[in-house]
Amino acid sequence: FSEHVTDFHDIPSPTLDIAPGWLLSTIDAAMYQQSIHGGAIHFNCRYPEPLYGEDVDFSRYLAPLNEWLADDQPYTHFRQADAGQVILDNLAWSSLVAKKGLVVAGRMLPGELSAVQELADKLGWPLLVDPQAGGTSDWAGYDVWMQNAGCRRHIEQAEAVLQLGARLVSKRLLQFIAERQWQDYWLVDPLSVRLDPSHRRSQRIQANIRAWAEIVTQKTSDSVHSGWAEPLKR
Repeated sequence: FSEHVTDFHDIPSPTLDIAPGWLLSTIDAAMYQQSIHGGAIHFNCRYPEPLYGEDVDFSRYLAPLNEWLADDQPYTHFRQADAGQVILDNLAWSSLVAKKGLVVAGRMLPGELSAVQELADKLGWPLLVDPQAGGTSDWAGYDVWMQNAGCRRHIEQAEAVLQLGARLVSKRLLQFIAERQWQDYWLVDPLSVRLDPSHRRSQRIQANIRAWAEIVTQKTSDSVHSGWAEPLKR
């Protein structure tokens, strides 16, 4: 039925080698596509024989999902916005800006980085710019200074990530983001497809980067942790 449905996923045979976040983010992404386009979605699930087995303790495997299991919110919370109408969840945004955060700039169009820089300045958070963003910031050279133990300890104080633009190419930045359990992870990108290679719990906002950053900057006051990463400036 793959040619006649809104979305199709061939789910591999169950194995502990596949992170549970992958399955949850796959389901949420498919449901988001259905909410936009309607129609049916098709999951092809492979189950090896025999279909029964011994009782197994999966608590360690499921540990990364403990926070999600304790509430009733989706694993990946999708939101759609356009240039003229950015709907911001004020409660979620207030919770985000109350933390020590990082702004990460990924792939974006020419001219969008300046709007992201303005938002980072308003928050007082460090801006880590991936090469695909086409620019730089006062925190340039993170591929080098992240290897310094003191700098690494300081940047590890970060509790949240606001990423605008996906498709990061910096291996050190990708590794840093993937290794940590963030209290909040927001990803803003105009594409509707899945873009987080770590399959973490997230707020996934489909929007024009420049428009979203400009409108959110207007609605934002300084973070209580403004300037927390100043010592890491170049």
